[in-house]
Amino acid sequence: LEKYQRNPVRLSTLQAVGALIRHSGPGLASYVKEILPKINLLSFDNIPKVREALVKEVHEWLIHLELPSVDRSRLLLLLLSGLSDGTSAVQELTIQSCEQVGQGLEQRRQNNDEEKMNVDEIDTTAWLPSHFSAPFIVRPSASIRRVITYSLKDLLEPTLHDLADWTSQTRLRAATTLHALIIYAEKEMTTQIPNILTACHRAIRDEAQHVQLSVVKSLQCIGFLIDAEVWVSHLVSNLTSSVDSTFRCSNLMLLSHLLIGAAAGNKSIASQVSSCLNSLSSPDVC
Repeated sequence: LEKYQRNPVRLSTLQAVGALIRHSGPGLASYVKEILPKINLLSFDNIPKVREALVKEVHEWLIHLELPSVDRSRLLLLLLSGLSDGTSAVQELTIQSCEQVGQGLEQRRQNNDEEKMNVDEIDTTAWLPSHFSAPFIVRPSASIRRVITYSLKDLLEPTLHDLADWTSQTRLRAATTLHALIIYAEKEMTTQIPNILTACHRAIRDEAQHVQLSVVKSLQCIGFLIDAEVWVSHLVSNLTSSVDSTFRCSNLMLLSHLLIGAAAGNKSIASQVSSCLNSLSSPDVC
């Protein structure tokens, strides 16, 4: 697909492949895994119409195809890549598509009598401040939050891996996807915080400013949503045990943005203030 230089050809080919897979039964659905690497490259296409068509096709596949959980996770990641798009229209389409996918997959899971994920629909979690959550305007529905939580490990692992990719485009997509996963998973992300912070040590100093800014938003979301003891204990331990100045500097950068997020309304930070102050006043840190 990506080898065609004329965008009408790429667009038509994508639409034809999508229609073929959607309407040919479960046999061709098994080929989704094989075509994903080529389809994936279209998320970087320089023509917005091609990227928009990609979001639409992936949305249709997720709703209508019976797929193994691993392939479904790969498609979810590809759909979420639309949030890093340079145009607001594709970003908005991606958010709308995710909501519809959440409703569709949730209905299918209920029809199949699969276990319902324990994501409280009347959770009293306060919605994130707008400057933390953009391009999300309102809290995602419980349906898509359940879908993301159900596949969280399969979604997060490749995302964190791509944060260290050699191309800034891929790193930006990963950083934006990480931000979205935190927003969708909310407190369900708690057990993954050590892995996220480890990956962010390098990403917070990324030479590409747009990547760094996306990482900052993710950290501020974590600071707001996740119990402060989880991330304070992790970072404080690193601050006092590491002799590497660059590593300590990264830890301090992470901690500062987490504290900014916590200051916006995370009441659990109050019990961690003394621990933070003791570590920050250490001669090795200062």
